[in-house]
Amino acid sequence: MTAPLITRPAKISNCPRCGALILTAITGGLTTITSIEPLSIDEEIIALLTGHATFDMQITGTQIYLEWRDITRIRAGRRYPVVVIHPCNLRYQPVPLPVTPAEELPDEPPF
Repeated sequence: MTAPLITRPAKISNCPRCGALILTAITGGLTTITSIEPLSIDEEIIALLTGHATFDMQITGTQIYLEWRDITRIRAGRRYPVVVIHPCNLRYQPVPLPVTPAEELPDEPPF
C-alpha cells in the first residue's frame, strides 16, 4: 500500500448508548470515537496503563483532527489537548489484575 491513509475531520455528536458528547473521525483510515473532554497528564497515564488509546486533538481553524498518540508523540510532550477513546466504543473491558502482596525480604541475602 503506497497511498496515504484517509484522515477526515472529527464531528461532535452524542453517543447513542450513553448520550455523552463524543468526537467521531476517520484517523489513518480507521473510524475513531473519543470522549470530548481533554485529559490531564495523570489521566492519560491511567488511560494508557488500562489499555485505552489516546489521541491528540488538533484544532485547525474550524476543524478538529484526531492523531493517535504513539510512543513518539507521547515522548515529544503535549502540543495539543489529549483525548481518550470513548468507553462505550471498547470491544472489550480490561480485566483488573489481582493484587498480590510482596513477600518480605530477609535481612540476610540468600547468597
